Amino acid sequence: MKNRTSPYTGSFHSEGFSLVELLAVIALVVLLLVLAVPAVNSLGGSSNRSSAVSQVMQTLERARMLALSSGRSALVAFAGAQAPKDYQYRAYAVFLKSAETGEFLQESAWKILPRGVSFRVSEELSNGEDGSVKNLLAATNTTTRVLRFPNNQSYPAVYLQYDPTGMVAQPLQHRLHLGVFNGHIDDGMEIITGGQDPASSTFMISIARYTGRSHVANR
Repeated sequence: MKNRTSPYTGSFHSEGFSLVELLAVIALVVLLLVLAVPAVNSLGGSSNRSSAVSQVMQTLERARMLALSSGRSALVAFAGAQAPKDYQYRAYAVFLKSAETGEFLQESAWKILPRGVSFRVSEELSNGEDGSVKNLLAATNTTTRVLRFPNNQSYPAVYLQYDPTGMVAQPLQHRLHLGVFNGHIDDGMEIITGGQDPASSTFMISIARYTGRSHVANR
């Protein structure tokens, strides 16, 4: 910005910023924004993932306690590839076995993970405790049950079932694992947000078969 003396009054006045100076300021602001956006997105993604893990674990515990208190089997169902598009690998719900008919009746609305977060579908997950472990929602998992969705249609859903003692009755594995990651599933492929590797973008929930309790294995 330049100052010049008025030929009439002898006082100084400003001509304002030059074009070069304005362009330099704009370039600096743009650079700062470019540097800040990935950090903000990373914080937002981590927050959504943490919130998703907390919600899923609360639902698992709710189903376990429901089985204990009712003396009937309860299950948590997870929407898979055949579910409606918006639900695929992002939605889950609790069902309780009817004492009269033996059918599993819906006990909670289908919940959907926060935007930008999905369940992992790869065959194995990796954590710091056990190395590679089997994924409950792997595409090859055939432990499914046909259940009703909000569009009044029924689709196969992978599920985790608790018996009346709170133990996991299905699937029959010593320890079960669910992966929650920043990204989405496209035609069976995991698309990770921000180019991160699967391990660093994943929180893994581990469920003990004999107690039915869950914890985060790698956070």
